[in-house]
Amino acid sequence: MKAVIPCVHESLLAERKRLGHDQYDEMWEGVLHMAPMPNMEHQEFETDLQDYLRRMWAARRGGRVLHQINLTLPGAGEAWLHNYRIPDLLLISRDRLGIRHGSHCEGPPNVVVEIHSAGDESYEKLPFYAELGVPEVWIIHRDSKAVEVFRLHEATLKPTGAGAGGWVPSPETGLEMRPAPGGKLSIRVAGDDATREELPCEVQLGRVERESEGIAMKAVIPCVQESFLEQRKRLGHDQYDEMWEGVLHMAPMPNMAHQDFESELEEYLKQTWGARHGGLVRHQINLTLPGAGEAWLHNYRIPDLILISRDRIHIRHGSHCEGPPNVVIEIHSAGDESYEKLPFYAELGVPEVWIIHRDSKAVEIFLLREGTLTPKAAGADGWVHSPETGLEMRPAPGGKLSIRVAGDDGTREELPCEV
Repeated sequence: MKAVIPCVHESLLAERKRLGHDQYDEMWEGVLHMAPMPNMEHQEFETDLQDYLRRMWAARRGGRVLHQINLTLPGAGEAWLHNYRIPDLLLISRDRLGIRHGSHCEGPPNVVVEIHSAGDESYEKLPFYAELGVPEVWIIHRDSKAVEVFRLHEATLKPTGAGAGGWVPSPETGLEMRPAPGGKLSIRVAGDDATREELPCEVQLGRVERESEGIAMKAVIPCVQESFLEQRKRLGHDQYDEMWEGVLHMAPMPNMAHQDFESELEEYLKQTWGARHGGLVRHQINLTLPGAGEAWLHNYRIPDLILISRDRIHIRHGSHCEGPPNVVIEIHSAGDESYEKLPFYAELGVPEVWIIHRDSKAVEIFLLREGTLTPKAAGADGWVHSPETGLEMRPAPGGKLSIRVAGDDGTREELPCEV
C-alpha cells in the first residue's frame, strides 16, 4: 500500500525533519509520498542486478551503480528536499560523477532503474525523470521480469520495444534484457552470450556459486501510542523504521560516501565469500529473533549488510529474516546506534559482527562468547581476522579499507575503489 498526502502542512514537515524521519520519504513538488520497504524477492533481485551491472558496465566504463539515492533536479540546492525521487538503482558514468552531492544527486544519471510492483508509482515517475534529463529508464516487473526501456526523445521518455529474439536493448549501457522462465531476467552484453546471466541467481546446496554532511540526527520515540503505530502501518510507512522492543527508532538515509563503500564491500563479499561458499550477501534486511512470527514488526534491526551461509538460508521469510545470519555488518557514522545494537545481535545469536567506521575505515570485529559479543584484537600487523569468513581487514591510507582472504595478498582490494 502507498499513501500520498497531497497537502502537507509545513508544521508536519518540520516535525518529521526534527525526528530525522523525512529522509525516508519521496517529495513530489511538495507532496509527500510514502511506500513500504521492498520485500525479500525485490531486494534479492535488486542486489543481483546491481552486482551484474557493476561487473559488466561500471567496471568496464569507470562508472558507479548506486541504490536508493535521492535524485533531484540540477541546481536545486537546499530546495532538493521538496522535489526528489528514490529509484531502485541508478548508473552514473565517469563524466557524470559531478552530480553527486552528499546525501543526494542533482542532475541526470545515465540510467534509472525501477523495479515495479503492483500498485507502485514507477510509471508516474517518468515525467520527473524526463524533466531531469535522464537519457534512459528501465522498468522491470518484479514478478514476471518483463522489461521496458524508455529513451528520452524530445523531452519525453518513450518505450523502445524489443528486438530480435525478444531482447530489449539498452543503448546507454550496451546491454540487452528479456524475461526468462521461472520469473528470471536474462541480461547480457548485446550479442555476447558468454556474458549472459539469469537473475536472481539460484543458491543451490552442493554448488559454489541518509544523512546530510556532518553528524546525522536520530530520533527515538520511547513511548509510542498504538494509534500512532496503526496509522503509520495504514500509510505503509512503518517499514522504513526499526523497532526496538516496541520503541520506534528512525535514522536518515546513508549519504553517498556510505553507499559507495557499502556497495563495493557488498560486491567484494559476494565474489570472495558468497561465490566460494554458496552463501548470500544482502543489504538492508529486517532482522528479527527466531520464532517471532507476525510479532517481528515489534522488534527488529536493519544492518547495512548480512552474510548468510547456505545452511542458514531458511532464516529468510519474505520481508524479513528470523534468526542469526553468519555475519552482521554495521557501517558506523558519528551519532548512530551501531554499538547499541550489539546486545540485540548477541541475543539473536549472531556469531560475528563487524563495525566499520565510515570515514576512517577503522575495523572492529565482535565474536559471540557466552552470550556476549566481545571485540577481537587485531594482529601485530594491524589485520583484524574474521573467523566466520576467513577474511581479514585493516584501515588503509586515504580513508580506505584493505580486505583480503587471510594471508592471500592476491585477493587484496582497497575499498572504495578509485573511479
